[in-house]
Amino acid sequence: MKKGFIFDFDGVICDTEKYHYLAWKTVAENAGINFTREEYSVFQSRGRKPVIEYIVEKSGKVYTEELYAKMSEEKSALFSSLTEGLGEKNLIKGIKEFLIKIREKGGKTAVASSSENAGKNISVLNLGKYFDAVADGTEVAKKKPDPEVFLVAAKKLNLSPAECVVFEDSVSGVEGALKGGFSVIGVGEFLFRDDIPVIKDFSDAERTLSFI
Repeated sequence: MKKGFIFDFDGVICDTEKYHYLAWKTVAENAGINFTREEYSVFQSRGRKPVIEYIVEKSGKVYTEELYAKMSEEKSALFSSLTEGLGEKNLIKGIKEFLIKIREKGGKTAVASSSENAGKNISVLNLGKYFDAVADGTEVAKKKPDPEVFLVAAKKLNLSPAECVVFEDSVSGVEGALKGGFSVIGVGEFLFRDDIPVIKDFSDAERTLSFI
């Protein structure tokens, strides 16, 4: 078994990725265009600039820093509203039980998220005791698919990438983890890959552990 287990937050620990999409969908609609879940999957975990650039180009508008700031603020307000009251009901199925199981087996655990809210949300959900370290968007300069956030998380665990497995639900996250030298397990229904194991959720802990 690997020594380190590194988890993305949105869509892996907590079912908040859908709220990121819904917020961006509304931003796009206000710009006069449709923005599908499949379109959004390309931009997961890559930060705000690429998705805003895409929405602006698709809408036929001219990209400016002022427009970026406006759309960014709009998205933040929408996401905050959608995630008000975040709680246990929003956790990915089986995640807490899986964390307990691997920690009982001696595994170290960390969060590695591009979101600047990940650390705060771990506290809001009272999940701090299940993790040895948290690395989020407040600590890294480069977004996924750059491996920086995974490398920071591994360093906090005092482990090498080869000793860790990353759980990711985004294409860019998987690419970043593989680039950094980590093993990867995909999570969720919107990640279609045949080069890594993919699980729907953590409800079958033994099956998930068999991939590691």
